[in-house]
Amino acid sequence: MDHHPTLQEIRKRCRIAMNGDASAGMRKYGLVYKLNFGLMISQIKEIANRYNPDSELALLLWTQDTRELKIMATLLFPLHEFTGEWASKWALDIPNQEIREQITINLLQQLPDAEKLSLEWAGSENLSLRATAYWLLGRLLLTGKLGSFDKLIALPYIWVDVLGENAVLRSSALLAFKQIGRRNHDLAESILAEISSSKTDNEALRNEVYDTLSFEFEYFAK
Repeated sequence: MDHHPTLQEIRKRCRIAMNGDASAGMRKYGLVYKLNFGLMISQIKEIANRYNPDSELALLLWTQDTRELKIMATLLFPLHEFTGEWASKWALDIPNQEIREQITINLLQQLPDAEKLSLEWAGSENLSLRATAYWLLGRLLLTGKLGSFDKLIALPYIWVDVLGENAVLRSSALLAFKQIGRRNHDLAESILAEISSSKTDNEALRNEVYDTLSFEFEYFAK
């Protein structure tokens, strides 16, 4: 089936609802696409609700360098067809943290093998897979879908990533650590102790990460 007419129809709906100021603001924060209509997530969902879930349409939307269409792809891919193989392919093709968040919420966290995938990706040398793994682990912790999380602090790259210069990996690893520390006081203390004693050439960054997590753990301990 040719989904290009549907694609053009969706583009038209997005253009009608376009928010130029929001689009410009997103570019300032690094959300750069060939096309960004500046729609709110609720508006994107409203448009997506007009269409039946369809994997072929979702795949077509995903290939577009358009913010709203990529997000819509995560809403329209039928979950029962979104296999681990598709998850791994898409995780390699995530352009920024907003899309990473949306695919994690709308698809990845609902997969029956989500925990297995997240732990596999967390051990990958691929940076996009690792960043996505940390987001997914954070969501699984947040939603109570992770059986045990002691092993998360032993992930092979997470300590390097949380103190590294790569901002995407650092913020993703921070998210996972925040969710761990919120749920277990002893692990929270272990995380802070490990970061405090970590050897790094960038002490200012280490201190910033330590302060961020310390504040987070203290806030949720109240």
